Amino acid sequence: MKNLDKLFWAFVLLLWTAVTSAEPYRSKIYHDPEKKLTKSVSLSLKELEQQFSSFTDAYNISSAGQQLANSYLQQGEYKKAAEYFEKSLAAEGLADAVNQQILLQLSKIYLLLTDYKQALITLERAKKNLTEVPFELTILTAQAQYGMSDYLGISETLEPAFEKRQQLNESQLKQMLALYHNSSHYHLSIKILQQLLQQHSDVSDYWLQLTSIYLMQNQYKNALDQLALARQKKIYFRESDLLLLTDLYLLNKAPEQGAKLLQQAIENNEIEDKVELQNKLFNLWLQARENKFAIAAAQRSLQLAPDTELSLSLAGLQMDERQWQQMNQTMLQSCTKVLEDKYVSKANLLLGISQFKLGDKEAARRSLINATLIGGSGDKARQWLKFIQAKPATLNELSEITKPCIPEDPDVYIGAIKIDSQTQTSQSNLKNIKEKLLSENTPKLVVKTVKKLRLYTVQLTTTLDQLAVKTKINFMKLAMALVKAGGSIDGPFQLIHNQQKVPSQSITLTLAIPYKGSANSKGRYRPKSTKNFKCASTIFQGSSTELAEQWKTLYEQSLKQGLKPTGTSRTVILKAGVDGGNPTMELQLGIE
Repeated sequence: MKNLDKLFWAFVLLLWTAVTSAEPYRSKIYHDPEKKLTKSVSLSLKELEQQFSSFTDAYNISSAGQQLANSYLQQGEYKKAAEYFEKSLAAEGLADAVNQQILLQLSKIYLLLTDYKQALITLERAKKNLTEVPFELTILTAQAQYGMSDYLGISETLEPAFEKRQQLNESQLKQMLALYHNSSHYHLSIKILQQLLQQHSDVSDYWLQLTSIYLMQNQYKNALDQLALARQKKIYFRESDLLLLTDLYLLNKAPEQGAKLLQQAIENNEIEDKVELQNKLFNLWLQARENKFAIAAAQRSLQLAPDTELSLSLAGLQMDERQWQQMNQTMLQSCTKVLEDKYVSKANLLLGISQFKLGDKEAARRSLINATLIGGSGDKARQWLKFIQAKPATLNELSEITKPCIPEDPDVYIGAIKIDSQTQTSQSNLKNIKEKLLSENTPKLVVKTVKKLRLYTVQLTTTLDQLAVKTKINFMKLAMALVKAGGSIDGPFQLIHNQQKVPSQSITLTLAIPYKGSANSKGRYRPKSTKNFKCASTIFQGSSTELAEQWKTLYEQSLKQGLKPTGTSRTVILKAGVDGGNPTMELQLGIE
């Protein structure tokens, strides 16, 4: 999860950058220069308006009404402009061609005033007696229907233009694209974008927009094919586009292709070589089971910036590859500074294994004893102590964690115990020490009640290895759907899980965003109101690999305190990780 938040926001940013603006009507209002009032006109605007009601001739009424309407239109007084255009039309004193232009202007004014019903009525008047409806009237009608949320009507209105899409220019196609996309006619949006690409295959935005629609439809293979083809055609790619393509390879179970793409882009100086990208490259090679390439990426990342968690992962890979000397060097380098408490046990375990494999059994014994003195990898360390047939630890050895891999906080182990170094440990002493260690190293548990929430939700079923990527993508879709449905985000994103046991293969979650405003159901996206939620809560900041262990600890701690879990849990993302760091989350275990 830790490198996806930047991609998440970069991906949202690239969506629909070329689609029409939020005020598509204002720039299109027709101003007739021949109808502008100037000083040469015998009657001033005020005088003309005062005498307007005295006109009896149809031509004078229509002509004066048109002049007054155009003047008010230039001043931005749209209601007055609409009023006089209506009076001009009602008098029927002008030619049909002129009235047609007035109706067109009037419909745009009603759109500006968000009076969509009156805009539709006006547009129908403009279409009357026409043998063929011009594209401009068609698009304005669809815009009015969009304003009234008549999405089915949009499809029907645009159908004649859609059938002739090969004959439309770029501007016309983009207007249709905006309406189709905003009304969720994604299959038609795809056809329009394909037509745009036939005409303008060098425009990167069209490739990216088509990719994004495939993603919104969960058509990951089509999304990959589209973006990979754009890459093959040497379309300009930003860093965010390259990262999206690598994630699409991962989603389509081709992490090796994604890794090759990213590594080539770095080597060719297409994108800057930085820690976040090397971490991503490491994870891609790791999922491709290419350990040697993953090791190289991790080493390069550590050259750019030290990272304890990555060092531990690197040492684990070096152990798999039986690179004992390199593994030992990795751990010694990682332990040149004090470690965060959560890393100390595993660091000592890995250091001890490397020391044993290099023939230093006594140093290995001490490191492995250190690993048992703080929560994390104690069980594995004890197994290794048994395997190497190490002599039992003395109580003095159990009283402190020795260098090189030591914690920031000296209070996380039993440093206060001072006893004779010759005294051997008994089983009861070891039990007491273990209980004290567990009590001091367990995250703080708080029992609280979360007040009822209004959540916008979507169900997600995925495999564990795809969870991080698919969670990010589906949270993006959920946020977009919420805004389209009329709501706005009102709190941190949440993952709701309704199973007590952590699944081994696939998992079903509810992604939820607290919202305010009025949000309707939209496809598979649903608003939901929750009841008060009583829970055992703890704050967690760590990697995704540590998350399951933290949930297990919270569950066991709750049982020890006599609490009864309900089977429902929430993971609340309080703060996204910065520059590749781990996010801060609140784990909420539902209790009776």
